[in-house]
Amino acid sequence: MNRIKALLYIVSFLFAVNVCAKDYDALLSWPARQVLAFPVTGVVDKVFVQSGHKVTQGQKLAHLDLAPFKIQMKIMQAKVDRITPLLFDAQRDFDQAQELFERTVLSEVELQKIESILKGFKADNDQANAELELAKWQYARAQLKAPFNGRVIKQMLQAGQVVSVETMSEMKMEILLDGLMQVIFSVPADQLSEFQIGQNATVEVASERYPAIVKSIVSDANQQYHISLEFSSKPDIHYFAGQKAKVVF
Repeated sequence: MNRIKALLYIVSFLFAVNVCAKDYDALLSWPARQVLAFPVTGVVDKVFVQSGHKVTQGQKLAHLDLAPFKIQMKIMQAKVDRITPLLFDAQRDFDQAQELFERTVLSEVELQKIESILKGFKADNDQANAELELAKWQYARAQLKAPFNGRVIKQMLQAGQVVSVETMSEMKMEILLDGLMQVIFSVPADQLSEFQIGQNATVEVASERYPAIVKSIVSDANQQYHISLEFSSKPDIHYFAGQKAKVVF
């Protein structure tokens, strides 16, 4: 008899859970997707990946012909190396002139002339170092690297292409954070109190079930609230943005 009562209790409990559970039709999207493009001009030299390839953070994906960038860095470094000793000498001359001025051996006009020379070398040195940093920045940006572990979903680069100011936005590569998905559904304002950030739920997609968590709640102009959840998908299964899913609370 006790066993029968226990079974009835379990059945009643499961029935109550099912009655209370609510599900919502939703669509999948990618929470972490990044578009990569060269912010500098040049000629595409190497492309190492294609659409569908998995990549690891820091992996080189493509690069322009690096020779012009290396030459520019050498030119700027030579300019810095040339100015550095001149600045050192100018600083030494000023220090000596200031000492003589304090001893009233040197006039203020002469001191100002020497100081003006020093300021000129300092300005030249600052400019040369800034140009060197810019050359280094351009060299680094002439190489596309994966920002995180993920998968290439779009690849529009080919060796030999010329990257110009006009074509920068068209010649790109898109990477998504593999394994992490986002699912979004909408509810009216009178249902908003049923949801909160951090709330747990279950996502059902293509006969698979995943634990998920509410990440954001955003309103729109039509007084609808978009509930966004994130979940980790199986490594051997790839979903796509816009795919239908169901969220169960």
